[in-house]
Amino acid sequence: MKFVKLNNVSLKKKLIAIYLIVSILPIMSLGYFLTSQLYESTLSHDISLTISSHKQLQDNLLGVFRSNSGVLEGLLRDPRVMDYVETYYEEDYMAILDFTTYISPVIRRTQMDHINTYIRIYSDNKAIAHSEETGNSMQDLYEESWYNGQSYTATSRLSWVVTDRINKGNPAKYIGCFRELKNIKTNTINRVFAVFFDESQLYSLISQEQESGKVIFLVNEKGQIVTSTERSMILENISELAGSFSSNFDDIENNTYTNFNGQHYSVIRTTFSKSNLAIKNWTLVTLIPAQNLQATVSKIWFTSIGLSLVCIVFSLILVLWVSNNIAERAKRLIRKMNQVISSNYNIKIFSSGSDEIGSIEQHFSDLVQKTGELINEVLIANLKIKDSEINYQKLQTEKREAEIIALQEQINPHYLFNTLETIRMNLIIENDRKNAEIVGLFAEGFRVAINRDRDYFSLAEELDFVRTYFKIQVYRFRGNISLIIDVPEQLLCVHIPRLLVQPLVENAVYHGIEMKGEPGTIRIAAYQQENDLCIKVSDDGVGISESDLKMIMDTLHDQKPREADRLHSRIALRNIHQRLILMYGETYGLQIESVLNKGTQVLIRIPINENLPLIEADNGGDADNV
Repeated sequence: MKFVKLNNVSLKKKLIAIYLIVSILPIMSLGYFLTSQLYESTLSHDISLTISSHKQLQDNLLGVFRSNSGVLEGLLRDPRVMDYVETYYEEDYMAILDFTTYISPVIRRTQMDHINTYIRIYSDNKAIAHSEETGNSMQDLYEESWYNGQSYTATSRLSWVVTDRINKGNPAKYIGCFRELKNIKTNTINRVFAVFFDESQLYSLISQEQESGKVIFLVNEKGQIVTSTERSMILENISELAGSFSSNFDDIENNTYTNFNGQHYSVIRTTFSKSNLAIKNWTLVTLIPAQNLQATVSKIWFTSIGLSLVCIVFSLILVLWVSNNIAERAKRLIRKMNQVISSNYNIKIFSSGSDEIGSIEQHFSDLVQKTGELINEVLIANLKIKDSEINYQKLQTEKREAEIIALQEQINPHYLFNTLETIRMNLIIENDRKNAEIVGLFAEGFRVAINRDRDYFSLAEELDFVRTYFKIQVYRFRGNISLIIDVPEQLLCVHIPRLLVQPLVENAVYHGIEMKGEPGTIRIAAYQQENDLCIKVSDDGVGISESDLKMIMDTLHDQKPREADRLHSRIALRNIHQRLILMYGETYGLQIESVLNKGTQVLIRIPINENLPLIEADNGGDADNV
């Protein structure tokens, strides 16, 4: 009963209902699943990039510290600087002379290589107080704010400080590294070497991150902010900035979220140590605005929803178009059926497609046509019988003609071959062995030429055929022509298209040697070049002029030969060239070179790896003269 009610619903409504069930629900489910996967993948990718950027930033910052600690180490390793600081001069001019000669160039060169870098040497040697760099006493050191009047552990290791009181004319922040040296005798600190560099060197590395809203802190082991994108917080202790963070800084862990200055951030935090730089438990923190990640997520969701809506709308339009197409075709077929019911058998019913409705239209058209044919059965039957008889007679006539032509093509060559063999035997009976040998050679060559059973010869078989042909030419030219064959043994078993070399030898005889009027030589050589077989046929005949050679080359590449070429021997060259191109491609065929009055050379190039399988040659390697 339910199926009967479903059958009463129009086809268009059924298709739309099926579309809603089969298309929209899967599209929405799949869209949600793919969007969730894409969100997770994008979020993971963004976090991975941020971690990589964070690690690279850490390495770059360490590079700055390494560079400036290298300046300090360079001073400590310079024997002239150490001698100067440890020498107690009795005369001021000697101290000034050594400073001008040795110390000042070192300091100036260092400051030129490291801009905004300041050198301070503190000592108990009052004889060297002649410059801002060296004229600093230990008492001056104790009064420095960054030193705080305390004695660091005199272990000759580096120590790092942050201060804003190095250059009175420049209120910038400075990071300094210093090393304390002991007096061995008194076991007290009597020298301190310090190098200070502008904090802007660090800020230049992190400033670009501000464009994306990131906040970065570099904090030393004491909690003091060494550098930051928040410029006002440098030198502050980060633990004392409780009002800026939503929780204690020490409690903020890596890959968590926190609030800073009222905004929500994702936290990337690493703690690192470098013993060779005396850096221990320093912390680099990168705060990424959560809205940046949320913007990416929103973009993904909006894109997904947009694409889903586009797919739904497009598929709905497609379903409506298909349903309307089916409904209109069904209505048109019903109208035709009503005309047939009214006994109109002359209507034209055209199939509107190859689908099921088109098949119904075609079968209905056949039914109408059959019905009309039954009405005129006698007339139509007679016409069909006559047409069938005419077609059958025509087919039988064409079949007999084809059989006659085939028999003629089979009989004529064998008749000629048998005739030649009869002539040869008669010559032998008459003891005319020379002419009998010529006729025998001709018959043998003719036998090979008419053999259509094989499309390929081995190179050895082809050369045997060339030798047979050439022996006839030797008789014709009374021994004034010679043939030299130079072919490696391993190439004799290679298959080549039948009758490939003989036409080239024939051309060399008739158009090279014969026109020369003098004794001549034809050479056949073969060699392998990578996967190609190269066969070279050359003669020392009259050669070809440049204009004629150009005409021949043009003929080789013509798709259809001109009528003038059909009467010229160059048609043989063209046929060989075109045959090789059809068999192997445009890169193969004939190459012709010639010099007038010196001779001609034709090169055949065919692929070895595309020939038939190799066979054993009937004889060994060819390197003979005929």
